Amino acid sequence: DPIVFTLPLETYTLGTDYSGSEFVYSATLKEFTQHTGVDFKAEEGASVLAAYEGVVESVTYSLLDGATVVIKHNDELFTVYSSLAEEVHVEAGDRVKAGDVIGTVATCYNELLEGPHLHFEVLYQNAAVDPMEYFVLSEK
Repeated sequence: DPIVFTLPLETYTLGTDYSGSEFVYSATLKEFTQHTGVDFKAEEGASVLAAYEGVVESVTYSLLDGATVVIKHNDELFTVYSSLAEEVHVEAGDRVKAGDVIGTVATCYNELLEGPHLHFEVLYQNAAVDPMEYFVLSEK
């Protein structure tokens, strides 16, 4: 069975899309850069939900990226949630189900001009892949 994610936010607007190996212009950084995830624009403080069941691999914080939560779904598949507020709701080793609240949306310095949003990445075999391939968006 193919793995299908649930959306990580209840209410959002799609922001910067996954660019793969293409370079896109970052207004904040004033340079062309690869965008290895999808930005879901949302209200500051909106709940960010686990997209699929798994185990929290790591929780980190940096001024540039805000809090980042990495969830391991199997040996090859991970989801990465960045631009979260510093106070997250999970810690490394926690088991989560799809829809569990893991943190809240914030605005981080790395993509300041994007406004508050969730930066969402999918890693498959240690490489970033297009997250949209894991969603069924037809009902949205």
